[in-house]
Amino acid sequence: MIQVVFRDLCPNCGGEISAARLDAGLPCERCLPQLVPPDQVCAALFELGTLKGFKESCTLRERVQAYEAFFRDAIGSRPWSLQVTWAKRVLKGRSFALIAPTGVGKTTFGITMAAFLPGRSYIILPTQLLVQQVARRLREITPRPVLAYTGRGRKAELEQQKERIRNGDFDILVTTHMFLHRNYEALLQGQAFDFLFVDDVDALLKASRNIDRIFALIGFPPEILPLALKPQRTPQEEERLKAARESRKGVLVVSSATTQPRTKRVLLFRELLGFDIQRAATAARNILDLREEAPAAFEARMARAAEVIQTLGGGAFLYLPADLGRAFLEPAVQFLESRGIRAVDYEHFDAEAQNAFAQGEIQVAVGISHTHNPLIRGVDLPHAVRYVVFAGVPKMLFKTEVSRRPAALLGLLLAMRPLFEDRLRVDRYIQSLRRYAAIREEALERFPRVQALVEEVAAFLQEFLDDPDFRRRVEESDEVGLTEREGEY
Repeated sequence: MIQVVFRDLCPNCGGEISAARLDAGLPCERCLPQLVPPDQVCAALFELGTLKGFKESCTLRERVQAYEAFFRDAIGSRPWSLQVTWAKRVLKGRSFALIAPTGVGKTTFGITMAAFLPGRSYIILPTQLLVQQVARRLREITPRPVLAYTGRGRKAELEQQKERIRNGDFDILVTTHMFLHRNYEALLQGQAFDFLFVDDVDALLKASRNIDRIFALIGFPPEILPLALKPQRTPQEEERLKAARESRKGVLVVSSATTQPRTKRVLLFRELLGFDIQRAATAARNILDLREEAPAAFEARMARAAEVIQTLGGGAFLYLPADLGRAFLEPAVQFLESRGIRAVDYEHFDAEAQNAFAQGEIQVAVGISHTHNPLIRGVDLPHAVRYVVFAGVPKMLFKTEVSRRPAALLGLLLAMRPLFEDRLRVDRYIQSLRRYAAIREEALERFPRVQALVEEVAAFLQEFLDDPDFRRRVEESDEVGLTEREGEY
């Protein structure tokens, strides 16, 4: 068989190399005369004194192996191959978005990487519950100073924590998105981090100013951001951008979005860090979905939920439908307790309660089936949560009052779309409003065309909502319901 030889393609010396050597993951015969297993190449080249272009790859391999060993000691199991891939990117200094479904170890990766890396790290989370959990896990696996700000505690303690943040007296900082939003100028401005992990980037993207703050925290000067957003740049401006990319201090890792970002400032991630904020991927999961007809009455529905929990045991999350709201949390907990089931609502699901839940002392946590409820996206207890019970069909609530806020009009159109006969017109409105949903009502005057569209959609909706026949169709619909609450619909 004719042996193929490639010029200038030896990954170590840049000389000639055979296809067989490349296929085996080895350098050329001049660099490494003998055949060795791929995991021994670095040591062999070092002994021969021929280690050149492979040096960066060997250094990365050693660091990845060190991270895997740290992960095993900290977590008690080997990292997933996906987590190892993420680790390689971080250790090579690359920022990126985690595109993976819930439960594959994104938060665990962020925790272990922050604890493993030298320098300073900042973990930004959506809820205070997660801040408590992540801080506790960090302190279990690293002796380095961890500072977690939850906003809970005595005033003197909180002021002391803020002073430590202002002075940079920590190795790892853990806060919520809201803390960043409210305290950046006073406490964090001027600081820089080697590793910044953002869990649940949706909350961060709600305020475009937070995006600018994130880039400042990893070392980008503020004057570079407008330059990166320019559609056309001069060669000198491109050189300035290149220099800014190369001189930045930190690595940014964000979890993928669940909604499509609407602010143009998300382009900064592509222009400065080389990745896009994308919607989260969905995948088949090993979860069994079951449905049964539930009684309409609250107590009867809770009685059936209690039967299910008594049959399946602890480790349950029970979600009340959004139309019941917080007023039914306490009655739900009391009902479960009356049936001998230890329960707690999400408002009291603090670190102590979470530990009791994980130990089986509390059998069920009660929340509301809403995307922003802390029990939906603010708890990291995969080892303890076994199943979920919905005490009623999850639903979204919209006020029928027609406002001039683009996002509210969009929600009403989407909710009532099945009831409109002129679907083409409604879909055209929906498509247009999606582009402008982030615009606040008070800012509409600056956008005359958008304001005209909003007025047209508002008049369209008001006409139908004032029509008794249309209201009757809403009440009779299997997809959309009409509920009166405190004199409002």
